[in-house]
Amino acid sequence: MDNLQNTIHKNIKNNTTNAGIYKISCTSNNRFYIGSSLHINTRIRTHFNHLRKNKHLNKSLQNSYNKHNETSFIVECIECVSKDINYKDLILLEQKYLDTLKPWNEKIGFNNCKIAAKPPSRTGAVFTEEHKRNIANAQKERHKYRDSNYISPLKGRTAKEIHGPGWIDPRKGRRVKFNTSGKKDISLLTLFHVQTNNTVTKTCYEWRKEGIDVNALKCNRQVTSKHWSLYNSGRFP
Repeated sequence: MDNLQNTIHKNIKNNTTNAGIYKISCTSNNRFYIGSSLHINTRIRTHFNHLRKNKHLNKSLQNSYNKHNETSFIVECIECVSKDINYKDLILLEQKYLDTLKPWNEKIGFNNCKIAAKPPSRTGAVFTEEHKRNIANAQKERHKYRDSNYISPLKGRTAKEIHGPGWIDPRKGRRVKFNTSGKKDISLLTLFHVQTNNTVTKTCYEWRKEGIDVNALKCNRQVTSKHWSLYNSGRFP
């Protein structure tokens, strides 16, 4: 563990941006793993935490760790990049290393896939009896809601009854995005004329043609210069 901490510290010192392509090598069998990250030190710690707990998804890397111990592993940053790099560009850079070094070849490296950022397959994974029971119980709980005779205890209750009197509607005060793309918005909007006390219903497109700022009315509920105010809306009450 001390060897790993010193190695990580050295790499952080050499790699000032803490972003780029890293390599985990096993000196006992000369195999290695290639990866990329925008936070290399955190990613390396995650790798070895999983290895210590014998929970790493990469079985080849886990088996080598169990056989040769942590002192046989060396961590290095093989290419440093700017921390402002686009994630897609970083993946493309990792792909170049995978194509060149071929760590997916079991005689050379530990990588499971030839394609960067592709998650390892769970095919052939062995589950413990406890894990199987947990999956079965979860499936039973899920099917309970599909039973035609099942009645949810929450049915017929309001949000305040479920969550208590302190519940606040998360939609309250939230601004809604409306159609501003220039297309004809045919949703109906009823406006109230302050001076004549009349209500008129038209489409949003028709109101815009008359010079009414529909978005200002819906978002801020303002009274326009032509004395129209929001009365009701079929889509946005």
